[in-house]
Amino acid sequence: MSRSPAIVVILAAGLPMPARAQVPESLPPNDPIRLMRVSVPGIWQQGRVQAWPDGSVVLRLSPSDTMTIPLDDIARFQTKTGTRRHTGPGALVGGLAGLGAGLAWLAIANPDTDDTARGFIVVTYFALPGAGLGALVGARIRTPAWEDAPLPGESWHDPGGARRGASR
Repeated sequence: MSRSPAIVVILAAGLPMPARAQVPESLPPNDPIRLMRVSVPGIWQQGRVQAWPDGSVVLRLSPSDTMTIPLDDIARFQTKTGTRRHTGPGALVGGLAGLGAGLAWLAIANPDTDDTARGFIVVTYFALPGAGLGALVGARIRTPAWEDAPLPGESWHDPGGARRGASR
């Protein structure tokens, strides 16, 4: 029985740490990143890492255009974590469109129908199918997913956190 705690400790020590806790020495070349500069606030610059010379990053913006940016000019730094789908927002938009179509149908429908039956018809035949169709369309739409990351060689911090707190 005394081996059980030792096995748990060995397994826990061998598990990889979450990505935010790891401090990379540098990102490999050609990794997609985006950053917001202190000198150009509010505008994201997106590109691929070319190199990490001392105190700066060389960012390839296009096949023929590169830019060297000093690390102290970077307000926020993000790495690409994949893509994300828009199923939820699509379902919301489709459901609202279906609800609008159902309300338009109510305006021209037989006014003698019971209100409960009319509400059931609007939800069942208009809003729910609209939400389903919107979810299907939203699931097909993918956009890049980005996550704040530490600059290579420094410990994790919340980039721009002090700036956001000061503007409140």
